[in-house]
Amino acid sequence: LIDNTKSILSIDDDGPQPDGSPDDVLLWEDGLLVIGNSDNDGEAEDVSATGDLSTQVNAGSDGIKSIGLKESYESTLDALGLKSGGAAVLHDITVTSGDDTLIAYTDSGDTTGLDAQDTEIYRVTVSENGAYSVLLSGTLDHARTLAGQPEEDEIIIDLTGALYAIEGDDDSLVFNPRALQLVVEDDAPIAPTITVIDSGKQIKTYDGGLATIGNYDGEYTPGSDTIVQGDNTDADDDPADNPLVAVVNFGSEFTFDNENDYGADGAGSTTKNWDLQLFEGAADGLVSGLTSGNSTIYLHEINDVIYGSTVAETGTEAQILGAKVFSLSNVGSEVTMTQYDVIDHDSDVLYSGSYIDDVKLLATGKIQLVASAKTTDYEGDFANATVGKLDLGGNVAFGDDGPAAPTITVIDSGKQIKTYDGGLATIGNYDGEYTPGSDTIV
Repeated sequence: LIDNTKSILSIDDDGPQPDGSPDDVLLWEDGLLVIGNSDNDGEAEDVSATGDLSTQVNAGSDGIKSIGLKESYESTLDALGLKSGGAAVLHDITVTSGDDTLIAYTDSGDTTGLDAQDTEIYRVTVSENGAYSVLLSGTLDHARTLAGQPEEDEIIIDLTGALYAIEGDDDSLVFNPRALQLVVEDDAPIAPTITVIDSGKQIKTYDGGLATIGNYDGEYTPGSDTIVQGDNTDADDDPADNPLVAVVNFGSEFTFDNENDYGADGAGSTTKNWDLQLFEGAADGLVSGLTSGNSTIYLHEINDVIYGSTVAETGTEAQILGAKVFSLSNVGSEVTMTQYDVIDHDSDVLYSGSYIDDVKLLATGKIQLVASAKTTDYEGDFANATVGKLDLGGNVAFGDDGPAAPTITVIDSGKQIKTYDGGLATIGNYDGEYTPGSDTIV
């Protein structure tokens, strides 16, 4: 009784309440030893983390009795459908009197359940007092959601449902959403690097090989079938086979480094590609700097083939091809050049068979062979190399032709030139028709 009035005193229990902000644990595949590729962006790239789940619980005056993991949550995590290297990621939760442990793994297939032969992907350990640790030791397969930004792809694993908390009088707490959430950031391959050497390797054809008009005296017979040679020249710098067709592999003019650096996600492929192009920024009909019969040769790119033609950019395709002087094409790093008409040369040189020493070169800034490379990892993330560009100026060469020397044959039919002693004036007794003192007859 208080002041002679009946009163009822009610004492409510002080139950636990959610507290704190969501705890996102960032884990970086980049940081995995040996296989990870650091992106050098200043981020920590951690594969481990620690924290305190007691900050997610306000237990009030009853205090926290224990925090841990629910063993029954294994199947829920399995149902997330996570994969590592294409294999399903399974989950094992072990509950003890001290620490509870969650291990995500891929099964080796030898036995059912977690064993020493299985591959661990990550583990989470939770102590009764709420302290936890996380360790990432393997990769997860990421979907490529951000093309060109594979390292921004992430997998989020919400472990909130796997947690429990009990306060002093055994009241339970349901954590707020995202109380403990793993965010696994993707790794990416490293782009290859390309260096252009340009050793001066040449691809060369010869005016002298032109059928009916050329005077080439090498092994090739004008009008025969085209023979494509591998190195374009033999030991004495004569065309090995066909002076009108040359095939040269320029692959050795490029070096590729950092190939097949796939990163943590594992092997995919590295591909290389070469494109023959008009020089960067050049429009069709580029003046080549070469002439044929005193007519300017223009460069045109038609169906991935570069033609030198005496028809400018205003001409039709048929007109351009009808006046073609030479063509250049490629399959990979192998370039083929075919000559159809003469190239004007500047030097006056004594002809010596095929005019090897009188060579006309394509100028720089006209045609380039561009190499590119791409490394793709197991997940399909890729990194493109900065392209390497070989300027073919000085590498495309045309040998001159020359006139054939006249030939002289001596017949010696016995024709004679003759004089006579008897024709000497006053003393000679020549009795022919010759009159001394008259004009000499040879």
